[in-house]
Amino acid sequence: MTPPPQFPEAARKKGLPPLAWAGIGCGGLALLAVVAGALLVGTCAKKGIQMASELTSNPAKAAAEHMVARHPGLEKIAMDDAAGRMTLLLKDSGETVTLGYPEIGQGKIPFKDAAGTLLPPGPGDLSKIPAWVPRYPGATEEHAVFHDEDRSRILGILTARTTDSSEDISKFFEDEATRLSLDSPSRSSINFNDSITLQLTFRKGKRELVVHAFGKSGDPLVIQTTYKETK
Repeated sequence: MTPPPQFPEAARKKGLPPLAWAGIGCGGLALLAVVAGALLVGTCAKKGIQMASELTSNPAKAAAEHMVARHPGLEKIAMDDAAGRMTLLLKDSGETVTLGYPEIGQGKIPFKDAAGTLLPPGPGDLSKIPAWVPRYPGATEEHAVFHDEDRSRILGILTARTTDSSEDISKFFEDEATRLSLDSPSRSSINFNDSITLQLTFRKGKRELVVHAFGKSGDPLVIQTTYKETK
């Protein structure tokens, strides 16, 4: 009987099996994810350092921007860091004014009277500030920068100056927040390069209080207090 024909065994392909390549692929993706995560963390850290540097290198600018962000009657048009000035639109009158960062941060912003005359900034009507809003004891140059009340809410900004430390300011407002049963969801304090920036936020129920203090070490600190109460 003739034996069946013999076929040569197929040559094995050299290289790694498919499962190995799949493993390498997954490992490569994991490595890419790690690298991407590291880059993201590095970018966030860099931005955080940059923000802290801006706050400490120019606290007056930071306070001016904070004032404009909280004041519904103001809009930033332009800034000149070299001159330390900002151009603002006064929304109620349509006028534009250019003021220094410290003036804006302290709320020294001109306004129009009922006759439409642009007047220099004054202390405002301090009697309109709600009784529950804490006012720092012994502070000078108090300004009721803004106060507005309608059927749904009360909103206002108060500024003042003090020679006390940021720690004293923080303790006073934290004690007052406790007395008012307000929570403290955020707190930040930076003291670097002879610049001081403090921000506290308290809220609960219908009330909110945001305190921003800034200045140079050895100089009086400016306190911005923004209050809001819904009805």
